[in-house]
Amino acid sequence: MLTNIQFPAVCNGVDLNSDVLSELAQHPNIVGVKLTCGNAGKVTRLTQEFSHDQFGVYGGSSDWLIPCMIGGGSGCVTGIGNVFPKSVSKLYALWTEGKTSEAVKLQGLVAQAEKACKEGIAPTKFGASHFAGPKAGITRPEAFWPRNPFLPSPKAMQDWVVSVMKDLDEVELSLPDVKGPGLKAVNGTK
Repeated sequence: MLTNIQFPAVCNGVDLNSDVLSELAQHPNIVGVKLTCGNAGKVTRLTQEFSHDQFGVYGGSSDWLIPCMIGGGSGCVTGIGNVFPKSVSKLYALWTEGKTSEAVKLQGLVAQAEKACKEGIAPTKFGASHFAGPKAGITRPEAFWPRNPFLPSPKAMQDWVVSVMKDLDEVELSLPDVKGPGLKAVNGTK
């Protein structure tokens, strides 16, 4: 199974339109798309044409999960889910349970925290190091440094990441760990 990733920012500006994505969806080995382009029109055009079972349409970041779901999308594939997994899962659950006002409120907090991820790999990895690492028992900052040629975030960026993610961390800490068959719990806790 292959998934098409639509991410113009890292593809030299190549932005596949919904007609091209629709044609690719016909291929038996392509089962969905991650729309990191943030184009809600593509979501609505593709979900009008295909059911989720035919071709899944996912937002590429959680800062527009609810708009993607409103357009018929299937969810999101997001980096911030590695930092705040319970919060992103809660946002999806609130929406699917029809708790719209609660979902919209949480969507705002998720979007604010996601700002840091939009700044690149290093800030995202720092956020994971600062917020999720200790919960998982990983306390060495270098364990979260980005791969070469990227450098770790400078101190000023680290301080900014903490400031934009701290409100979502409060939500994350307030949510219970979720256990399931074969799972220990989220965030590596027991």
